[in-house]
Amino acid sequence: MMSCCLFVEYGLFNFIAGNLTDFNESFIAVTSFSTTLQVIIKVSVLHYYSGSVKNILDVILYKFWPSDLVGKKLAKSLKRSYHVLLSGIMFVYYSGLCFSVIFILTPLIKAVRQTPYNVIYNFDYNQSPVFETVYLIQCITNFYVIVNAVCGVDGLFMAVCYNISAQYRLLQKVVSKLGAEEMKGLNNKLTLLQNTQPSNCEEEKQFFVRCIKHHCLLLRTMQKVEKVFSLLGFFQLGFSVVAICLSSFLLTREDVELGRLTNIVIFISGHIIQLFCYCSVANEVDFQMNELAQHVFASFWYQTDYVKIKEDITFVLKKSQEVRKLTALKLFPLNYATFIQVLRMSFSFHTLLSSITQK
Repeated sequence: MMSCCLFVEYGLFNFIAGNLTDFNESFIAVTSFSTTLQVIIKVSVLHYYSGSVKNILDVILYKFWPSDLVGKKLAKSLKRSYHVLLSGIMFVYYSGLCFSVIFILTPLIKAVRQTPYNVIYNFDYNQSPVFETVYLIQCITNFYVIVNAVCGVDGLFMAVCYNISAQYRLLQKVVSKLGAEEMKGLNNKLTLLQNTQPSNCEEEKQFFVRCIKHHCLLLRTMQKVEKVFSLLGFFQLGFSVVAICLSSFLLTREDVELGRLTNIVIFISGHIIQLFCYCSVANEVDFQMNELAQHVFASFWYQTDYVKIKEDITFVLKKSQEVRKLTALKLFPLNYATFIQVLRMSFSFHTLLSSITQK
């Protein structure tokens, strides 16, 4: 898989180096180069942190609370959010497959022998069966490797963020029952869920401690997610700037043929959607983390018989306000504001590039 990407990258690099004066051809090759490089980096980083990824998935599978813990209303809301997320992931994936098929088959209807990617190698690949072999490698790289690797890594990030935000929504509802009549029933459910023996300590204290432990679990999971996906988020922002900037520049060129224009529109739309997915799910996690303090304060803690409740509530409120954002290499938070900033930066570079090429 990686060898196919490296083979294509080598050919694209040679083509870019040999066509620097042809803006249309070189910029199209740069966008293809950045997409393939995105696969290499994402797969390499994910492989390097495979142990941490496995640990995150184990926590989600075995230690996260079930969606129906608090009641059917919240469970339905979480299920609806899950279906929206799944529909979004499937839409992006199948859109990528359709674009890949169009990209692969387009050279076949042309009169001149041409591969999907414009590449240059230090050997003659225009003769059979070398041409067919190069064409097949590029098809495998684009259809199988790039689409599955990019959508797979992005889908994993979105799924992990959804599960964390869902757990925060559950924790908000659970902790808001502190001191209420429903607290005893929830505490019994947590006892069965965690397979623990009933404690002799006050029920309010036991319930509150379980909420704190689950919050600590979520904070540790967030640390691991930040560790794995922080570097990927940084490269995602960079790839998005390059792709959106160069693609928008090519859209404004008058000498771009209709077929390529269609591919460029699909390409730039895909990168904008990809960037939006990263920023939207991370923003949702940030929002739900901020909401926890409100639910802790709005609970019925003042009705409990737990003597140290005021001291502990103050500590929990302070801890819940220390929001740990998902970032791009700890430089830029992944949220809607960053999404807008990246778009502005991309089009600013596009304006600069247009002014330079016109002189």
